[in-house]
Amino acid sequence: MSDYLSLLAQLRNIDSQRRNLDGIRRAREQIQALYEAGRRPLGDLDRARQNELGAENALLNANNRLESALDSLKELLGLPMSAVIELDPAGRLGKWLSTSD
Repeated sequence: MSDYLSLLAQLRNIDSQRRNLDGIRRAREQIQALYEAGRRPLGDLDRARQNELGAENALLNANNRLESALDSLKELLGLPMSAVIELDPAGRLGKWLSTSD
């Protein structure tokens, strides 16, 4: 069960990484507009682009970790790799487990 709850935590991490990327992307777009208007130096734009690339990489890594964890869970359960595991991102299962003690 802890493997499943770990997967849910990874889903939350992916959501967080996605929101982070969205914010960084908006900041880069704003800095780019200011740079194009001559109000920000190129170095600021370069740093913003690097931040955006780092956030994209973090999101890709989080997705890869989730896929790997899903494959490990399938292996643990004896399921074929083609099996689909539906996660409960709202955490209803985890809430049920914590109240059933």
